Formats: sequence, C-alpha cells, structure tokens
Amino acid sequence: MTARLRPMCVDFTSKSGVFMCHQTLDDKIGDLESRLGSFCIGKSQRDYKWECVFNSCREIQEGFNSKPRYPTKEQRDAAWARFNDLRSRAHNEHREYRKDESYEVYKELMHDLSLADHNLGDIIAEATFLAFDKTDVEDMKRKGQTLREVRQKLKENNKVLIHEHQNEIWNKILTVQSNHDAWWGKWKERRGQRQEEYQAKTKKHEEWLEKQAEWKKRVRENIAKNQEKLEKAESALIRSESHADELREKIATARSSVTKKIATCYGESTRRSNHPGNFAST
Repeated sequence: MTARLRPMCVDFTSKSGVFMCHQTLDDKIGDLESRLGSFCIGKSQRDYKWECVFNSCREIQEGFNSKPRYPTKEQRDAAWARFNDLRSRAHNEHREYRKDESYEVYKELMHDLSLADHNLGDIIAEATFLAFDKTDVEDMKRKGQTLREVRQKLKENNKVLIHEHQNEIWNKILTVQSNHDAWWGKWKERRGQRQEEYQAKTKKHEEWLEKQAEWKKRVRENIAKNQEKLEKAESALIRSESHADELREKIATARSSVTKKIATCYGESTRRSNHPGNFAST
C-alpha cells in the first residue's frame, strides 16, 4: 500500500498580495508568543521588542487575510484564536508598559513643577508684609526657567505620555503659571508703591534742601548786613576816637595855654607887689 504524500507548503507573492501557507503562519504565531515572553533590559531593548511584536501582528494578520489553507477548519480556527489571544495580550501588556513609561516621565515633570510652583498663600503673605526683595526675584526667575523646561520636556515626551498624564501635567503647568503671574503682578504693584514712596521721599528731601538753601541764603544775607553794620560801626568808632583824640589834644593845649597865662600873670603880680616903689606910696 502506498502512503499518501503531504502536500508541500509554499509561500508566494502575487498581484493580489502575499500568500502565506499555514505552516509559515503557525511558525510566525509561535515566534510572536516567544517575543511576548522575552525579557528586555533597558528602554531601547523594550521599544525594539514592541516594534517587532506589532510588526509580527501585522504580518500574521496579512497572512490570515491571504486565506491560507489549513488541513482542517478546526486547525485554522485554533490558529486564529491563538493569534487573537496573543494580539490582545500584546495590546494589554503594551498598554501597561506605556503606562509605566509614561508614569516615570509624569513623576519627573510633576516633581519639577512642584519646585517651580510658588504657593498662593506665600504670595499673599509677601504682599501683606511688603516683601519681594532681590532674593525673591532671583528665586522666581529660576522657577520661571524650570517651568519653561517642563513645557519643553512635555513637548518632547508627547508620544511617551498617555493622555491622562498629559492632562494632569498641563493643568498643573497652568496652575503654576497662574501663581507666577499672580506673584509678578504683586511684585509690580509693590514696585510701583516703592517708586511712589521713593518719589515722595525724594520730593520731600528736595523741598527740605530748598528750605535749607533759602535759610542759608537768609543767614548769609544777615551776616553780610551785620558785617556791613559792623564795618560802619567800626568806621564810626575810629572817627569818634580820632575826634576824641583831637578834643583831648585841644583841651590839653588849652589847659597848657591857660596855665602859662596864669603863671605869667601871677609872676608879674608878684614882681609888682615886691617892687620898692610900691611900698613907698603906701
């Protein structure tokens, strides 16, 4: 009795597409199962694994689309069910992988946003106690730079982050930006108050300087007037003293003249009284 030969399984390409025999298809399904069970270290290896997994899924789907001839309908249905189970598993595991990968980026960006944030209560306290010194301004500039870096990282990781994480990060960015705007608004308001206070102090100081200048001017004028009066008084004193000297000299001269006349008269009177002829007649 002659044994029946098993027909050869051959793959080929036609105008309608690629025809894949059932044996090749089963082998690819087995490779897909092996890839799903493989363990990878590092992001690059894991990304490559999932790229290969989904490429295999597309190839297997194309193979089934070419309607391969299995020996029995039960074998074909079993192969199709096995493939669908593996493909569903691949999507589920890849979804979890994406969640884990997204969560790592999410944690990093949310941590950076917490560093970039400025509490609204602190803003109110600073405005109440008139803070906003140079250190605060430099700190807010650093926080602003951190916020810009987070925006850039969000853009770069747009394909990595899942929609849920993207929304949370973006809402947090808006909150932080709002707090920054509130802080800078209060800072500008406080700076305006300081400028007004400075201008008021400057004006007051300028008025004080003007008053001081006027007072000094009046003092100098008074000094000049008094100096003039002093000079006049000194001049009058000099003239008065000179006149007094003249009077004293005249008085002395007059006294000397009178004394001489008295002495002369007295001498003659004495001579006359002592003359002999005067006794005889007596």
